[in-house]
Formats: sequence, C-alpha cells, structure tokens
Amino acid sequence: MTYDAAGNLLTKLTAELRKSISDKGYISYTYDFERLHEVLYPENLFNRVTYTYGKAGDKYNRAGRLALVEDASGGEAYYYGKQGEVTKTVRTVMASVADIRTYVYGATYDSWNRVQTMTYPDGEVVTYHYNAAGQVESMTSNRQGRQSVIVDRIGYDKEGHTVYTKLGNGTETTYTYDKQRERLQVMNLTADGQTVMENRYQYDAVDNILGITNAANPTSLTKLNKAKLGGRSSHTYEYDELNRLIHASGKAKRASYDMVMSFGRMSEPLTKVQKVDSTTTAKSYNFAYKYEDSNHPTAPTQIGHDHYTYDANGNPVLVTNDSTNTTREMYWDEDNRLMVLSDNGKTSRYTYNAAGERIMKSYGTMEGVYINGAPQGITFHETDNFTLYPASILSVNKNRFTKHYFLGDKRVASRIGTGLFNNVYGRNGSYVTAGQQDYAERMNQIQTQKEAYYKKVGVAPGVPTEKGAYGDPENTGVGYNAVLTELGNHDVPQGWIQTPHPNTTPGTNPGAPISWNDPSNPDDPQAGYGYIANDTTKEETFFYHSDHLGSTSYITDDKANITQYDAYLPYGELLVDEHSSSEDLPYKFNGKQFDEETGLYYYGARYMNPVTSLWYGVDALTEKYPNVTGYCYTFNNPIKLLDPDGNSPIGAAVEGISAFVVSAGVDFISNWIFEGMDYKTAFSHVRWGAAAFDGISTAAISLLVDGAGTTKTIGKIANSKAGRFAIDVARTMITNIIGDIEKGKDFNKIDLTEEFISATFSTLLDKRMEKRANELLSGLERSNKKLYTALNKLKRNQKAGKSETRLKSDASRVKIAKDRYRGDVRKYAKAVTKKNLVVAGGDLVFEKVSERPDNKTSNNNNK
Repeated sequence: MTYDAAGNLLTKLTAELRKSISDKGYISYTYDFERLHEVLYPENLFNRVTYTYGKAGDKYNRAGRLALVEDASGGEAYYYGKQGEVTKTVRTVMASVADIRTYVYGATYDSWNRVQTMTYPDGEVVTYHYNAAGQVESMTSNRQGRQSVIVDRIGYDKEGHTVYTKLGNGTETTYTYDKQRERLQVMNLTADGQTVMENRYQYDAVDNILGITNAANPTSLTKLNKAKLGGRSSHTYEYDELNRLIHASGKAKRASYDMVMSFGRMSEPLTKVQKVDSTTTAKSYNFAYKYEDSNHPTAPTQIGHDHYTYDANGNPVLVTNDSTNTTREMYWDEDNRLMVLSDNGKTSRYTYNAAGERIMKSYGTMEGVYINGAPQGITFHETDNFTLYPASILSVNKNRFTKHYFLGDKRVASRIGTGLFNNVYGRNGSYVTAGQQDYAERMNQIQTQKEAYYKKVGVAPGVPTEKGAYGDPENTGVGYNAVLTELGNHDVPQGWIQTPHPNTTPGTNPGAPISWNDPSNPDDPQAGYGYIANDTTKEETFFYHSDHLGSTSYITDDKANITQYDAYLPYGELLVDEHSSSEDLPYKFNGKQFDEETGLYYYGARYMNPVTSLWYGVDALTEKYPNVTGYCYTFNNPIKLLDPDGNSPIGAAVEGISAFVVSAGVDFISNWIFEGMDYKTAFSHVRWGAAAFDGISTAAISLLVDGAGTTKTIGKIANSKAGRFAIDVARTMITNIIGDIEKGKDFNKIDLTEEFISATFSTLLDKRMEKRANELLSGLERSNKKLYTALNKLKRNQKAGKSETRLKSDASRVKIAKDRYRGDVRKYAKAVTKKNLVVAGGDLVFEKVSERPDNKTSNNNNK
C-alpha cells in the first residue's frame, strides 16, 4: 500500500494482483482534497467507483455530503434532511446495457435520528411507533389507503430485553431470562393460543449453550397446520477448553443427527464426522481436512474427496471431486468478491456495489467463466433466472418483487408484491436514473477506450470469444488503471437524456426525427416512481419466527397458518425443510439468504459453506488474528455466536466508532464540556446523521479510507483536552459494542449516537464530573426515556457495586475476549497515547480489558 502526505490510501497491491499482473497491477484511489473521489481497478475497469459530493448551495442539503455513488451495479443518489439523515434514495440497477431499472424509496426521522416512516419503492408507507422509553413497540403499514399491521406490540423488561412480541397475524412470542446472568431461558411461540415452539436453553459457566429442547408439537393444530409441519426437537452440545464445538447430537421431528469435529492449533478443522438419519436434505459424511499449501497453511487443500486450489490471496478458485469427477470454478475480483461460480457449466454470476453488497445474482447453463465474449470484469445478467437487490427492503426477479420488513437487523416479515414496475430506462417514457447519469453509455465508453488501447499497443485480436485478450493486464503486466491516460476519460457528458422530437406537422408523414427534445431532468422523483398498482388485497404476507441465532424456525402467513418449517445442523445445513405452499423463502440459518443453486449462505462480505463449516474466501483482516484461521466461522462456536456479515466484527466496530467519534463526538465534547455551551445547544450543533453508520445510507464511506484518515486525526486530537476525553469515550464505546457483537448484534444496526451518549456518561462518572453527568441526564429525561432509565441505573450501580455472580460472569467474558483478540495487540498494536487505545493498521483497537479487583470500580459497563 502507498499513501499520500495526508495519510490517504493511494494504491493497494494484493498478492494475487502482483502474481497475475505485476507490481503495476494495483488498485488506485484518488481524492477531492481528503474525500475519496474514485476507485479504479487494474483488471475490471467496469468495477470503477466514483463518488460525487454536493457543492455549496446545492439543494436537498447535499452541500459537503455524498450525493452520488456510481459503480458496476449502477448508481445511488442521496437526498438529505436538516440533520444530515438520508431522506430519500434513488437507486439505479443495471442488469445489462439494455435493462437499467430505477427505484426510489425514502424515510423520515425524529430528532434522535430514529426512523419514523419508511416509504417503499412501490409507495407503501411503513410507520414505526415508539414507547415512552424510545423503544419500537409496533409497526404499521399504509398501502394505497389499505391499513395493515406488521408488528402489533413489543414488550420489554427493565433491562431492555424483548420479553413479548405479537406480530400482525396474531402470533405471539414470549422470552424469559434468568435474573442473574440475563441469559435467555425460554422462548415460547403461540398461534391462536396454542403452542407452536417452546425452546428451553441450558448453559455452562461461560455461557456456552449445552442444550436446546423443544417439547411443542404443532402437528396437532388442525386449523392452522393442515400440512402437519414441524414437531418436537432436542439438541445437546459439547465444547473443548477453547469453547469450540466438538460434539453435537439431536433430532427434529423424525430426523436425527450426530456430529463430531476436531481442530488444530489455529482452530482449523481437522476432522468432521456427521451421521444423519431420516432426512432428505442433509447427508452423512466423514471428512478429513488436509493442509498442504505452504503459501496458505490454514486453507484446506482437501476435504474428503474435494481438492481445493487457491489464488495468491487465499480465495478458492477450483474445487475438484475425485469421486464424482465434478468441478467447481470460481472467479474473484481485485477486492476478493466472488463474481462467477460455475458448477460444470451451470454458472452463477454476481454483481456488487461500492460497499461490497450483492446487488444482482443470476443463474443459468453457460460454458466457462468468460461468457459470450462479454468484456472482462462486467457481469451481464441476461438470463431470465435473476434476482435484483436494489435495497435491503426489496428484492426483484423476473415475475415479481418481494418487500422485507425489519426491526433493527431482524427480518420480521416479507410481502409478495402485486402490480409491476415500469421503470426500465428508455421504455414507456421512463427516463429517471440516479444522478441522471447514462449508465449504459458509461460502460460503452469504457469498452470503447479499451479497444482503442488495444489498437494503439498493437496487440493481436485474440480468440473470437475473448476479443483483445492479449491486451489484458495478465499479458501486458500493466493494470488498465495504470495506463488511464491511454484509455481516456470514461465520464458521460452532462445533458445526455434527450428524446427524439419527430415531425408532428398535420397532414405530413412523421418521417425521421428532425430535432431533439430538451434534456430530461426529473430533479426530485418520488418514492413509488414507475410503479403500476394492482389489487393490494391479494398481497401475501409471511412472518418469520426465529430462534436465538435469528435462524428461521417457522414461517406463518397472514392468517397464522404454518407454511414453512426448518431445522438445522450446527453450521446451517438443513436437517428438516418443509413447506405447505409454493413459497420457499430463502432466509434460513442466521436469517441469511441460502443460495440453493450453490449450497452457500450469503452473509454480505463472504459466503459460508455449511457442509465444510468454513467461509469461502479468507477474512480481510486475517493478518490481525495470527492465532486463528481466517476461514473458520464464529471461532467454531456456531451455537452461541453469529457473524453478521462475514467481516471481522472487531475491525468493523473500531473503524466505525473511530470515525464517529472523530467526525461528531469531538465537537460535541469540546463545545459542551470544555467551552461551556449548554448540553442541548451543543447536541443540536452536531451533524449526527452524517456521522452515523445506519445501514440505509453509505454516506459515511467518505469518512474513512482504510482507516488512514482516522489514524491521523486521532493523533491530532490526542493533544487536546477534548481529544483526550474523546479517546476515553471511544475506548468505552469499543468495549460496550464488542460485547454487543459477541451477542450477535449487527454493528451496522447499532445506534452510535446512543452508544456515544452512554459512553460519554460513563466517562463523566469515571472522571467524577457528576455535575455534567446530571446535566446529560436532564437532557435525556424527556427526549429519550429508554436511555435516561439505563443511565440512571448505571449511576446507581456505580455507587452500589454489582453482585459477585455478575462479576464472575464479566470476568469470564473478559478472559474470552482477551484470548480472542490478543493478536490485535501483541503483533500489530502501536500505542498513540498513554491511554488504552492503539493504532493497528489504521484501526483503533481496545488494547487492554482489565478485570475489576473488587466491586467498587465505578463503571459497570466498560470493564
């Protein structure tokens, strides 16, 4: 990697790029001052990412904020509110140059940046209702005047745990926790007053789950379960001294299983023996894992009959089976994203956005990885078997679309949409795109410039299906972006959206167009753009009922009829998969999408193979965990832990927290604590929305470039009183949020504003600044009852101490955390201050977690 004098990343050269191209095969980054402007790739120029920012005086509060992102999937334009929150998104998705679709959706927020309403691309308005403590208590929908309930009621205990949920179809779930450890004891699901599922949990001293028993048998429900789905289940689990799952056994309905695993020093699997009975979805096998690649010592070269070959980055590129003679080929792009997977000619293709999220997938019978002479690096989805994901709330295939409804990071319902979208560019008067850019022409210009480059360097034409292949970086040793001056500018001229104006003189032939209409510029398209309504009463709604890991156990329809039942083996293989309708919703283990065509779960950053219990592709931050293989899932404890997206949870947490504190927190702390401004005024002066990572907007991407900017800024702020206080706040936030991640919470769904206020309060107590702490509480009393109550409890605990039982529980968690993350400290940490905050490759990492010597230590949350 190379950086400029400001610490901005300029080039990144991976091991695979060096091997396949040369030292000139790097990924390059350019900036507008210190804002990331463009990312260019040496091999796949079509993956080019361009960031456009609002200028002074721009409408929709765009000044200084990210206004448009263009990438291989299309583009995304943002509209902002006064607090910097994203109020509307215009999303253009390019399936091919002839199929470019635009969707518009939006949201409104309250003063705490909580979503009040969300307007879906078909115009449906979903409203979130909050209780006096600021917690979501219900969710309702208005679809063309037709009201419906998605979540009827949610109840919480004084600790903030969910204890009761009633969904829109009348199904109810209760949750019971033990008082000392606050661990889930019983989860009970009922429909029409009858029990459908009753999971009971048993734990060991360090919170590993030893058993889950469900005695409920819903097959007796004659009214709501005519297909006799589901049944009793029981599971038992055993762990080694490092809390890795080594033995699991159980049964669900009539199916049963027994699984035994062993691990090496780096937690790499050595053996996996699985026996199943009376199941049609899972198989028995006896796997021995071999590790014979000296360049990738923790990457298996053989698992059973499967033989693996890897690229220099550690991504699998070929899997051959010596028993069935089958072959799986994979192609990864420069950022280690899986673009193509081919199983003996049956090919799956994927396209991602700038944030690495999958926006399109398609599947069909094709030959090889390079298909129909398509330019290398662009994935055209020209088969009918495709799915688009314009946003997390919407998925679209050839025949229909599906809307999804969330509480935080939990999917609670999906609704099969009716009507259709007439939003394909150039058809029936549809001329709206994100940022009013011509995305097809953008791709055409890149390809034209590549061909001009081929002619200039005089390369041979190559085989017909790979035109210009001899000019590709693998053959020239130079990345396309390194010869950008030869390729020219790919930007599309402004004012391109012009439609022909034919001859309309009465009594004459229409003839050819003699002029062009003025450029189209729909400046402010509204949610529902391009949607043609149909009978909304025919929309089918399905509700998810999940276990402690978020894995879907039952799905019910809008009348509470059971329509789907799934039971799992420890790593997500389906032990039982039953349906009473034609709908097979793909959100299964951990609530993640199961790609049936490949047998992989898509998590967001990586794909997980439930059969091998390993990730496809190595952890991007694997070098920071030298004691654990980069391929293992949840440190081999899939019953207790879950991975939100396949990224390193600790890395995501420290990056986001660091950016948040630097971009918003320091100003607040300086103005309020050290400059004498009152709390409410100081709070209102901060652009919290622009600093937050909220899963709806990618605006915060401009805050960081691989952490380099944050590292430099932290070094500067450490020299001021406000900066040193902010570092203490960041340290507390990191500790608290890592605890949430350990419990399976998605970092992107964590409210950083609330976490920051909580950590600020804790730091004030630590520093005995009680007057300021009370002022903060006073500011919260009316605006956020939930946080006010929690911080009041923290203050009382600070004075009274905590129970010995709770202390022991904290100590055990701390020990596990220290063992797990010590690699961040020992090998990569370099202290920037005397505080317990360090810089590790641009990350801010919590260096030392101290066990309390007694129960008199002031802060009960961050130790």
